[in-house]
Amino acid sequence: GQMIFQHALLTWVDDAREKENTAEYDTMQQAIVTLWLAYAEYFSSAHQYKSAMEAYDQAANCPVAGSVGTVWLSYAQYAQERGKKRTAQQVYIRALVGVNGASAAVQEEQDREILWQTFLEMMQENSPELTLSALQEAVQSEQAAAAPAGGGDLGDSNHGDDHDGPAQKRIKLEAPETGSGVTDMVNMTPPPHPPEMEKNHVISSEAVDMEANAFLSVLQQKEVPPDILAAWMIRDGQSLPQPPAHPLFSPAPPKLSDPTAKNLLGDVKLALNLNQRLQSPSGTIVLKLCQALWTLTALTEQQTSEALIELEESLKQVHKQREANFAMRMATATTPSVKQAVQSHIEQDRQAFQRACDEQRQKLQQDIAWQLRRLLCVQQQILTQLQVPGFTGPTVVESTLEQQAKICAYLHAAFYLRNRIGPEPHLALLAAQAKRLEEQFAQEFANPPPPPPPPMQQQQQPPPPPPQQGLYGNGPPPSYPPYNPQQQQQQQPTYGHPPPPPPPSYPPYRPPQQQPPYGGGGGGQYNYYPPP
Repeated sequence: GQMIFQHALLTWVDDAREKENTAEYDTMQQAIVTLWLAYAEYFSSAHQYKSAMEAYDQAANCPVAGSVGTVWLSYAQYAQERGKKRTAQQVYIRALVGVNGASAAVQEEQDREILWQTFLEMMQENSPELTLSALQEAVQSEQAAAAPAGGGDLGDSNHGDDHDGPAQKRIKLEAPETGSGVTDMVNMTPPPHPPEMEKNHVISSEAVDMEANAFLSVLQQKEVPPDILAAWMIRDGQSLPQPPAHPLFSPAPPKLSDPTAKNLLGDVKLALNLNQRLQSPSGTIVLKLCQALWTLTALTEQQTSEALIELEESLKQVHKQREANFAMRMATATTPSVKQAVQSHIEQDRQAFQRACDEQRQKLQQDIAWQLRRLLCVQQQILTQLQVPGFTGPTVVESTLEQQAKICAYLHAAFYLRNRIGPEPHLALLAAQAKRLEEQFAQEFANPPPPPPPPMQQQQQPPPPPPQQGLYGNGPPPSYPPYNPQQQQQQQPTYGHPPPPPPPSYPPYRPPQQQPPYGGGGGGQYNYYPPP
């Protein structure tokens, strides 16, 4: 699991840094922040508190997420919940003032106000009379005095108050009015390291390495697994590859008429299992990763749309250049015979160019289809590892894909609702829904549908009548000539029997046109020239 987070974070951060000055940067930045926080929560839920603290510190040092106040606020609050107020104090100072001559990590004014307020609330636990202005002056003065001596260094987060703290040196804050200590967090020397026995994680390193290597091999694979590749090729047959008809995540969350999603899923037991999975200790991680997979789907669709638009723009430019060249060639022709020959060559060039354009579009759309299929395969593998009910590995079965899309629609609505109302109200809502589902499941279990009757008790059908012998029931059966379709059309209808319908005439076969993979962004069949 750790390798999955690290691989996704490295990839997303690289993509975001390439689009730093574009309109998509803010959306990608928020997605990376969400993934960092889910990464830290992953270690915290496994009781790996030292690794969780390191994950928060890595998020604070991230070139993309390190300037967002949410990262620093979550970092400080986690340290405070762990009883490490000294570490939380240093986190606030790094975010608001900076250390070792560096500027403040958070520059957004709204985020700074929230950080200052939470910093003040933490400090007022020991000094209730402390004001915000006094705290700001104390931080500024003490940080300025500690800078020449190298105080306040927070570069290394591998040591702390105990086995999971990231702090080394502390800064003494004094109120300028009285000169008395604002807090008792004074410790200018690093604390003694805990014994090595206390640094051991709850989960063995061998198990983590084995699982990490398995996840890494899945994420780094450039192609679809051979069995899934063969299944897709069998489904395609002679037609062109198409994107999955049922992507797991849609752009907007669904509007559920039933909050329990029983009607959407069509199975009370499945709805109850999903509800219990979200209420488990790792349910928050499941929703965070589902939100990350939804963001990844949106980014992939955006890339495919941009690729289609870019191809069409390039083809239009080439088309304009070729038309200008054709006009120049026609202008050089003087006699009618020469003009006719030039016109013939131009028409041939136009047809060749049209075929080349269609081939390029077809190739790009095939690449997009396989790219979206690879994305679907990776999403299925991740959701399988998260033990989401309904996912048992990659598959291409249409009915299973449709059911998995419904499951992801429920998860999409779940993390969207949790982001709106918060974790605790959402968990209370899930608990109430679980009671309803348990009652409905118990009622269905108590009153099952009646089983079908056994084969021996079913009504026996009478045997079919014997075939007639001859025209009036006696004599040998009549002999018919071999079947001939032309003679069949010319035969006159017999009395009492309608004539057989003529064989249907089918139009000549035409290969199907490729449809765009996802809504918007071009990708249809373009025809720059009228048919001859």
